[in-house]
Amino acid sequence: MKKYLAMVPLLAGAAFLASVGVSSAEAKYTIGVSNTVQGNGWREEMICAIKAQALASGEVTKLNIAHRNTDAAGQLEDIRNLISAKVNAIVVNPADPAGIKSALEEATKAGIVVVAVDQAVTEPSAYIISNNQEQYAYLGAKWLFQQIGG
Repeated sequence: MKKYLAMVPLLAGAAFLASVGVSSAEAKYTIGVSNTVQGNGWREEMICAIKAQALASGEVTKLNIAHRNTDAAGQLEDIRNLISAKVNAIVVNPADPAGIKSALEEATKAGIVVVAVDQAVTEPSAYIISNNQEQYAYLGAKWLFQQIGG
């Protein structure tokens, strides 16, 4: 079941914890992260926020982060490596939403929660966390015009 949530993508770690719930006080999770862009300030902040949320939650025992400059083929490899590592969830910022569908399907069939951030993916079992880009642009432009008196 696909869920569209209008949230800031930096809440990906919190979304995972909410989606799996905590069945016991001993429950601990391994989270995989697949990001395909390095050097972009937003993406670097996203990775830092995921690390911070995982640490703050007390529920994540390990983060397995695939953070490199790559394309959909490289991201397929990264996601399959995360599946092989038996992570409990994968947070993915897709290079090509349709291009990684097969790996996301494999992940969900393996019982892994998939959370896509920043943009939608074509795998219907994935959760999607994204902001409304049109509203984001509108509010930014509105603020700018107010600042310059226009």
